[in-house]
Amino acid sequence: MRTLYALPLLLLTATAAQARDCRFEAPRDLQLDLAGVSTLIVELGRHEIRLTGAGDGDGMVRGRACASAQDYLDDLQIVQERQGDRLVLRAEHRKPDRKVFVLFGKHYEYLTMDVRVPERLTVELQVGSGDAWIEGVAALDTTIGSGDVEVRRIAGELQARVGSGDLEARDVGSLRLRSVGSGDVTVERIRGDASVGSIGSGDVALREVGGNVEVGSIGSGDLVLRGVRGSVSVDSLGSGDISARDVDGDFRLRSKGSGDVSLAGIGGQTLLPRKR
Repeated sequence: MRTLYALPLLLLTATAAQARDCRFEAPRDLQLDLAGVSTLIVELGRHEIRLTGAGDGDGMVRGRACASAQDYLDDLQIVQERQGDRLVLRAEHRKPDRKVFVLFGKHYEYLTMDVRVPERLTVELQVGSGDAWIEGVAALDTTIGSGDVEVRRIAGELQARVGSGDLEARDVGSLRLRSVGSGDVTVERIRGDASVGSIGSGDVALREVGGNVEVGSIGSGDLVLRGVRGSVSVDSLGSGDISARDVDGDFRLRSKGSGDVSLAGIGGQTLLPRKR
């Protein structure tokens, strides 16, 4: 499992690298209309964003568009669309069918955004192959394709669906990880409960969980648990592995395939299925 702790540095490094190859560039600044808005929806696609929630967050988007040709540059825009008490922030391509090779190919185009919003907002983040760094908002619901997302200081619930990308989070109120495909997920300092719907071939690590952990199915992937103050319940394990240490409550596994289970420091009962 690879860690994403260095993602902000990677983003800065990538941006610097892109700046060297940025033949055509232009600012893409936008003032978000946040009056009466409770949820900000970010449709990121393959681009990059750093979004910070703060008491003095002004809703200003400071963006930069870069492309290998002027017409590619002109196609890149940042737009907003109001939907009741929800606001959509979208990285938009005026000619979406045009095929480009980002950064390393002959043609490229990309957007980077730095956004400060009020910390009261809930954020819904949709990531394709892009990268995102989110900090200090009320709650976050993210869907990740093949991109990378790093999260810090979420007051309420972090919800996520992860495909082949990676998610790294620290200091969240609670966790609802609906599904993980082949990607990797690491979450530390969960103040409340944590739930995981399904793990395919990817890896999930949860550390310092203040409540209970509930897991649905694990295929060929791995689950690592460290420092759970409540109990742990797993419905089914296939060919993957479970490693759990320092669990104050019970550990229960209802169904087990060929995978391995490693336990240490279980404070309550250990309930495993009988060997057939």
